[in-house]
Amino acid sequence: MPIIQKDRSYTIELDSSQMVDLSVQFISEMMSKIDILNEYSDTGITQEEIDAQKEETLLALNQGKEAIKPMVDGSDLKVTYTFKDDSYTQAMDMGLKITAGEAPVIVKVAVKSEGTKAVKKDITLPTSKAKNSTILLIQGALGK
Repeated sequence: MPIIQKDRSYTIELDSSQMVDLSVQFISEMMSKIDILNEYSDTGITQEEIDAQKEETLLALNQGKEAIKPMVDGSDLKVTYTFKDDSYTQAMDMGLKITAGEAPVIVKVAVKSEGTKAVKKDITLPTSKAKNSTILLIQGALGK
């Protein structure tokens, strides 16, 4: 991914073709790791079925990529991350132009978020005064 650094600001700018290519690359990478599902839970899906699904999905992604590019031609994305000693700013501007019929649909999104560094504070935890729970139960039963 093309990242431009200027001082403590990092900017990513993508045109429509790059957006599609990177999206397909991301999904392909996720699909290549789908085998891990069977490591964490018994899905009932055999490795052969997983391999067939991966192959089919990757083929569809690569074929669809070339069909999608003309549909989103003219779209763009710019994200800037700026770091300061006591704050962080993220700004995103996205223009999505979708042409699937006669007139294109254009969606513009601008998002800006800011965060500030918390002031350092000392935290004092209380000391533990735990008693044996069996003794507490017996005392409670005896009314003491």
